[in-house]
Amino acid sequence: MPHLNINIKENYKGYIWAFTSVLAVSNVYIFSKIALNEINIIQFGFYWFGFGLLWFILFANFRGIISKIRKIPKKTYRIYLLVGLLETISTTCIFYAIDLIENPSVTSFLTNLTPVLVTIMSFFILKETFSKIEIAGVFMAITGAFIISYIGNTSIDSFLLSGSEYVYISSFTGAILMIIVKKNIKTLEPQLLTLNRTVFLSFF
Repeated sequence: MPHLNINIKENYKGYIWAFTSVLAVSNVYIFSKIALNEINIIQFGFYWFGFGLLWFILFANFRGIISKIRKIPKKTYRIYLLVGLLETISTTCIFYAIDLIENPSVTSFLTNLTPVLVTIMSFFILKETFSKIEIAGVFMAITGAFIISYIGNTSIDSFLLSGSEYVYISSFTGAILMIIVKKNIKTLEPQLLTLNRTVFLSFF
């Protein structure tokens, strides 16, 4: 029973972190759209991730995270490298989508494909099981994303909303990224993952 209580407590903490992440990410769509209306995407990326790197280095130095880098096994370095590359592709594509799609709420909704793809990949790769309600939710999200992005034109060149292709690329690479992190969660440090992401995106 004590072991069960610990798992329940950890589950609640996981939900809280997930909800906090959703709140933070939802603000990204709004404020980045405002910024991208004023400056181009290269300038935006420089300031956005440059300041992100600065703040995180200060935070990491305060929490002693930097010292953990020396203790990373050589094999794990490759995983961080792969994660960094996937983060760069996924995040760059999503900001291109925010820049191109007029309504940021549309971009936000289309990114629901990411958890859908994670669910599908988890079933085949991580051998996880899902309830009928969860499976129905997956199909609803896929259908909704298609309806939102479809503009009702039969022309192949304009079949989908301009910019939505970047969301699909971002969702696919983001889903692969999450599966890799989940499979290696015991060897990857959350703080180092954040530092890794910020460094890759800042320099890119």
